[in-house]
Amino acid sequence: WERLDLGAIGIPHGVDHRGCKILLTTRREHTCNVMGSQATKILLNILNEQESWALFRSNAGATVDSPAVNVVATEIAKKCGGLPLALVAVGGALSDKDIDGWQEAAKQPKECKPMNIQDVDADFFSCLKLSFDYLQGEEIKSIFLLCCLFPEDRNIELEYLTRLAMGQGLLEDVETVEEGRRRVRTLIKGLKASCLLMDGDKSKGSLK
Repeated sequence: WERLDLGAIGIPHGVDHRGCKILLTTRREHTCNVMGSQATKILLNILNEQESWALFRSNAGATVDSPAVNVVATEIAKKCGGLPLALVAVGGALSDKDIDGWQEAAKQPKECKPMNIQDVDADFFSCLKLSFDYLQGEEIKSIFLLCCLFPEDRNIELEYLTRLAMGQGLLEDVETVEEGRRRVRTLIKGLKASCLLMDGDKSKGSLK
């Protein structure tokens, strides 16, 4: 979540160790930035259907290959929306369930994944909560929670979001709509950098 002091944890670096490479993963773009100008950032997008199934199967186990479970398991994997964290958490939680358990999980509405599947809450939502807790300031947290009120995968127009935020009094010391637009754009940029929001697929002025 913050700059990693390589020397402090015993990893040799510097001029005498050129040619060595270190791979770090983080949910905060800021962490990549403070590691130095030589850091190369690689954005990991959501997984495609084939990659999603492979990750889901590796955590759910070979039980998903049985004819009775396969159709249901495929449906559940698709509900995870290509998110690695969801695929790992849901697959692991269902790995020891019988066909009744799988069918019950499949009945959960998409909007509730994976809250109502036993044992998923701690693994999945603790990671999201950590990302939320690391947001700096109440404004950015409020904007994120406002976005959470929209249906899953809904494109959110920035103009509409700005007017909602101003109407709810979420923006401090903002007197004009133009000031509100600038503030919301800045806050949205921070949420994207923390991997809590992404660009929408409707227009350049939308997100989800």
